[in-house]
Amino acid sequence: MAKKPVVLALDLGGTNVRWALVSRQGEILGRWERTTASMPEQEILINSLAGSMLAAAGEAQALEAEVQAAGLGVPGRVLPQEGLVAVSPNVPALNACPLIPRLKQLLPWPLVLEN
Repeated sequence: MAKKPVVLALDLGGTNVRWALVSRQGEILGRWERTTASMPEQEILINSLAGSMLAAAGEAQALEAEVQAAGLGVPGRVLPQEGLVAVSPNVPALNACPLIPRLKQLLPWPLVLEN
């Protein structure tokens, strides 16, 4: 049986990072949250995000779904085509961060960055 395709949507804010598994019909299959303060440095933040996203993909498998892509919303000035966060006043650890290139090394799906 084919697995249900889902996307992983992530909202990275100054207080919390929230992520959810979302079906093509917009149904939220699971959602999670943690404090952004628990990720004070760029390396810790990237590794934590990747770990959380991989854990959510595991949850998707338990629901007979499969992550097809992930989208990340980040506050501040972002360069979506390059996958870079130039300045993020709410999340200083992301200043001058090649977020998508770094996450692509750790995650198996296409990634999209937006403000």
